[in-house]
Amino acid sequence: FKQSFVIFCALLYIIASNAYAIDSEEWQFSVIPFFWAVNVDGDIEVGVPQEGIPNQLLHISENFSTVVKHVYSGGMLDVNVKRGKFGLFANAMYVNLQNLNVTTSDGFEVQVDTKFGIYSAGAFYRAYEYQLNHHSKFALEPYIGARYTTNDSSATLVEAPEYGSSY
Repeated sequence: FKQSFVIFCALLYIIASNAYAIDSEEWQFSVIPFFWAVNVDGDIEVGVPQEGIPNQLLHISENFSTVVKHVYSGGMLDVNVKRGKFGLFANAMYVNLQNLNVTTSDGFEVQVDTKFGIYSAGAFYRAYEYQLNHHSKFALEPYIGARYTTNDSSATLVEAPEYGSSY
């Protein structure tokens, strides 16, 4: 099902970027939904104080092919509105991963859940344009805007490695 979902999102992107871009003499609109590949890479601190295992900093790294199996929901949306030399944009990315079990390099098995989002909006202005040939142009469009990022992640220790009598 997950592979079908990714293929569906890719096809939706292709269709939306070609068929749903509406151009008129005054206004240009584009709305493009799609899905972006994500991975998990970072450090977490785990420990079991009641069992005498001290907190340890562990590294987790999982690629897209592993992560996609645990995508509960997600998607991206890009919206652009342009009139003359001025334009506005808004885009959002959201992914909700659940029950991603990973084993760290230190032998800890950890379940990771995360809700991650990036939300951006702003404006741009076509400051310079040069006609390269009959079909191509070079343009300089500075952007100004804001971006908001959310990251609500949790890691639950599933199983700690067996330690000798030194702990």
